[in-house]
Amino acid sequence: MVEPVVGNVKPSGDILEKGQLVFDANFESGELQLYDIYADITIVLGNLGRVDSLGISEYDLFIRPDTCSPRHRRVVFNIVNFSKDRNLFDSASAAPVYKASSQTSWSRIPVKNLYYYRSAAHGNRFILSFSHLFDDSHRVEFAYCIPYTYSKLQQFLSNIDSRSLPFFKRDLLCHSVQKRRLDLITIADESLNRKPKVVFIMGRVHPGETPSSFVIHGLLQFLISDDCRAAKLRSVYTFKIVPMLNPDGVYLGNYRCSLMGFDLNRQWTDPSLWAQPTIYATKNLLLQYNSNPQMELSAVIDVHAHSQRTNSFLYGNVFSKDLERCERQLIIPHLLSELTDDYSLEYTQFNTDSEKAGTNRRTMGNLLDPNCLCYTLEASFFSYRPNNNTSSKPLPYYDYKYEQLGENLALGLLQFNELSPPGVRVSVVVVVSFHQNFITKVDRAYHIQCAYGEVDKMVETEVEVNTPAPTNLEGIIQPPKCRYEIVNDLGSLIKNVRVGDFIDHRWVCDTPVKENYGMLVHDCYAEDGQGRRELVVDGEGCSRDSFVIPTPSYDVASLSATVRTQVFKFPDRNSIEFQCSISLCTRPDSRCDGITPPKCHTSRIKRSSEWRLNTTEPWQLHAQALTVVDIDSQVDFSDFSNEKQANALTLTDSRELHELCLTVVGFGALIASSTFLSTIAGTIGVVYLFTRQSSTNSKRLEAW
Repeated sequence: MVEPVVGNVKPSGDILEKGQLVFDANFESGELQLYDIYADITIVLGNLGRVDSLGISEYDLFIRPDTCSPRHRRVVFNIVNFSKDRNLFDSASAAPVYKASSQTSWSRIPVKNLYYYRSAAHGNRFILSFSHLFDDSHRVEFAYCIPYTYSKLQQFLSNIDSRSLPFFKRDLLCHSVQKRRLDLITIADESLNRKPKVVFIMGRVHPGETPSSFVIHGLLQFLISDDCRAAKLRSVYTFKIVPMLNPDGVYLGNYRCSLMGFDLNRQWTDPSLWAQPTIYATKNLLLQYNSNPQMELSAVIDVHAHSQRTNSFLYGNVFSKDLERCERQLIIPHLLSELTDDYSLEYTQFNTDSEKAGTNRRTMGNLLDPNCLCYTLEASFFSYRPNNNTSSKPLPYYDYKYEQLGENLALGLLQFNELSPPGVRVSVVVVVSFHQNFITKVDRAYHIQCAYGEVDKMVETEVEVNTPAPTNLEGIIQPPKCRYEIVNDLGSLIKNVRVGDFIDHRWVCDTPVKENYGMLVHDCYAEDGQGRRELVVDGEGCSRDSFVIPTPSYDVASLSATVRTQVFKFPDRNSIEFQCSISLCTRPDSRCDGITPPKCHTSRIKRSSEWRLNTTEPWQLHAQALTVVDIDSQVDFSDFSNEKQANALTLTDSRELHELCLTVVGFGALIASSTFLSTIAGTIGVVYLFTRQSSTNSKRLEAW
């Protein structure tokens, strides 16, 4: 058993036994505690703190830390003028950062060391408190988010500029109020003879939003790299990048405003040359690009950071009168969601709220060409949930993850360039309803449409004599034309049938390249022509009831599907119509795998609705209407050879059916009418008998 012995160690009564050790620190520079007569404090001299006896001949010695600077001392810091009442601190999704002088990178403060609360001692304001354990005598820095300074940007750009890259150009757009540089970076392969498609990207208009700088840092690093995709981007686009719109605010350590106290992202409507020179110069440059017929301004993206949401996402404008413009805006968000696990489609919004008036996105979206896409790219200050899985634990953002977002933004623009409408469009409408019977104000409908553009490639060849001019090759593939028809055993179209007759439903798509497509028949309805309809083939192409209509069989070679069934009809109706949807997929890129033919065995797992993203927008096809008579009807169809006679059949048969078969409502009306007539007749009879009896009695009285 270990026996702790503290301070001056001597046996009780100063009686020493032979061979026993004495630990004595009762001397200057030893473990001596004195009491200052002038101050109620303890002065400790020496550095022997404790001795533990492990046995007769073994001891553990603990050296006391230096006075007034003990290790393992925890300190709590309170930020008492925190202005935001809505943020991620109270949801364990946010944490500031720190870095000791011995560290090379920033670390997030553990969430368990963070406290966010209202403090009665501070006027019931929100207080952000965090604790830190100082276990070394190192300099420790704390920050709201990973810092990115004006000096760091200048050093980064100077290093790139010194490499004299042929596709990189650095210009001075203007000076800030305090005469700091507003850099304009141009990245493009100018050796190509093409009309520039300009993508304008800017950041750090709010100086405290440091993730914005890391995103642009990663974007620049990728665009100047040797990656073949970066080379492709440089050949397709001309990138104009303003990395830091508010250099004065960044240098001064402001969170949102400029040197003169302006929120520069509310000054785009009418910026001042002397008070907001960086916004003034940038807006004028954008308007020059927009009016220049020698270039095409394709996109304007303003990069920000968000303190109240996790993940990254885009904000866009709403153009309610321009459906095509709205649909084009949806493409880049979907591309980003496929490229990176930290992008959130859920948080992506398109709005026209008044509080965003004066922002770059709102102002320039109204001033620039309608084909120019205007976005605000937001990245969380703190964390993200992979694939926006709300049940997963949020992961902290670090500088490398922000830089990766910048690279993925570039790749999204590359894929967007490959989508050039007109072409094949794929669309899906997702309706989110919170009640199976009622429409509520929280219901939502989302229309998602993607476009697959035509083939447009530039082909160049070289020969020894000369270099022919590039030839622009364009291939347009007309989509298949599909039809839905109902035929008899001989393959002839039919219109008049009897309940129980065998008929064939046939769906055919005509195209010269049938081997390139697959088809799926789904969402088939039987209709009575009066608004009533029943689903007979579901959204996955499977039969709802094989006795009514089995699952269609598919012929890949002829791009067709058929199913044989017996005629049925609705009660009290002598006609029936059928409607089906047909979606197409492409086989060369394996987009038909798992879609057609459908797997409809009883143990199948229900497919995700994502299969619709691999198919075209469904065509809704109607077959010819059928006139149906009962199985025991004596009508001879051979007597009806023209449309007029067929109509006569319809009217005659309809009248007979209504005479023999009543609906519940009709039967109720008949009973009510009969009861009413019987009551009237009975009343008339009683009155008549009463009148007659009275007349007879009167005559008898007169005779008497």
